[in-house]
Amino acid sequence: MLLLSGLHWGDEIRSSEEITPPETELTDDEIDGALELIETMTVGSLTDLDVTDHYTEALHEVIEAKAEHRASKPAEGEEKPATPVVDLMAALDKSVADARERRGETSGGGEATVHEMPKPQKKTATRKAPAKKTAAKKTAAKKTTAARRKKST
Repeated sequence: MLLLSGLHWGDEIRSSEEITPPETELTDDEIDGALELIETMTVGSLTDLDVTDHYTEALHEVIEAKAEHRASKPAEGEEKPATPVVDLMAALDKSVADARERRGETSGGGEATVHEMPKPQKKTATRKAPAKKTAAKKTAAKKTTAARRKKST
């Protein structure tokens, strides 16, 4: 629970009651079995384990080779075979054909059918048409536009 709380920012830490598992009843056999499993997996110290850090060893070898100005030896292990290149268009075509077969459609791949869209019906005229400019308004608009142009130049 501490780890889960530690993943939040300080102001986001929540109560551990949200993640506390519900109470369960365990039999004595279940508890004894769990303790035995823990004991079989326990070691006295980490030096008792037979583990090798191959990455660190390889890194030290690379560093030593660079320090001595020589090429490092190639990595050991099996060389993986090259992965075959997949033709994405062929895979897509096959997927589409399979989907059509599952739906019971023919896989002829013919032309698509085009349907005419119904024309929208005209609504009744509830809007007012914009007012037309009279000759006097047009003249005044031309004068103000001309005055603005003179000021900007």
